Amino acid sequence: MKKAISMIVALTMVLALGGCGGKASSAAANASAAGTATSAASSGTTGNVPGTGKLQEILKRGTIRVGLSLNGYPIGSRDDKGNPIGYDVDWAQNLADTLGVKMEVVDVDTDTRISAVASGRVDIIFSNITGTLERAKTIDFSIPYLITGTKMLTLAGCKYKTVDDLNSADIKVAVARGSVGEDLCHKRAPKASLIFVGNFNEALLQVQQGKAAACFEDSSVTDYTAAKSDGKLVSQETRYGTDPICAGMAKGDMEWVYYVNMFISRNITNGWMAETYKKYWGEEPAEMSHPW
Repeated sequence: MKKAISMIVALTMVLALGGCGGKASSAAANASAAGTATSAASSGTTGNVPGTGKLQEILKRGTIRVGLSLNGYPIGSRDDKGNPIGYDVDWAQNLADTLGVKMEVVDVDTDTRISAVASGRVDIIFSNITGTLERAKTIDFSIPYLITGTKMLTLAGCKYKTVDDLNSADIKVAVARGSVGEDLCHKRAPKASLIFVGNFNEALLQVQQGKAAACFEDSSVTDYTAAKSDGKLVSQETRYGTDPICAGMAKGDMEWVYYVNMFISRNITNGWMAETYKKYWGEEPAEMSHPW
């Protein structure tokens, strides 16, 4: 955990120093997340450009529009009263509280989350999205606030144990379009018949109804779902990759990216991230010790 914390802080500093000149870089690197917000709110300025940028827009508006994928507890879901709950929701609410603004929730899924933030419909997404170089051509990513991997979920007793076992035209697999699971199937099981769904809950339903042999999602979700299924589902043992789960923002506003990086770094170093993870999974996030 300590190693990961050091890496996160170091990465944040490098990002700040690489993108701004002298004074602005030093200020961004040394200011706390809350302090930066307070300063911006009182002065209404950023560097040499007064009153511009996403951070100032949010502070002046008094709300932050957050894209959340509320279709896979414990990452994101809704309670019996329809209120958003989950790990991503807590991160988003913490950011809103730190900025001193209200959070406006915008529902997104795998198909819509990137376009929602790229178009400006939302200010940021906390939507269980893996930061990849391909996606980074379209939106900007923060440093990771969770490290996970992709696993295959099946019914108990299923003879298919790995993605390679699915490489046949008569085997159906439920995947969200544009997801890591889809990419994994294209690479490792190109003959599989893909059933495209909008989110994990829809993919899970396909498996539960026997319409698909398997589906894919982050291990944090598949492991939890299997554990709560009374033995009906299995999160298969093999984990594919080590995925950085990041917040996503529209391209080009590096002040906003730096601020979010500092916010995430602070909440990892002060222990909030570990406490929040344990709240939902019952244990501390072992994957944060991975030297990403």
